[in-house]
Amino acid sequence: EQGRGGERGLLGRIWMGGEGEDWKEKRMEEERRALEEGKGYSDVIMDQIREVWKGEAKEVEGEGKKGGGKKES
Repeated sequence: EQGRGGERGLLGRIWMGGEGEDWKEKRMEEERRALEEGKGYSDVIMDQIREVWKGEAKEVEGEGKKGGGKKES
């Protein structure tokens, strides 16, 4: 990964995905709201896992559509 002001290197893009520079602030705000709503840290962690899982599922679905939209059986 290059300097903070430069573009992300390959490793940085793989690790961080499409997250912007302000991802920490956004995540902290989501965490604060969840805790105010009465959720625990385990709920916050599970929500984050679901978020990642759904993102990966969307990527896989998108890849299938590029190849003509049909899956081989």
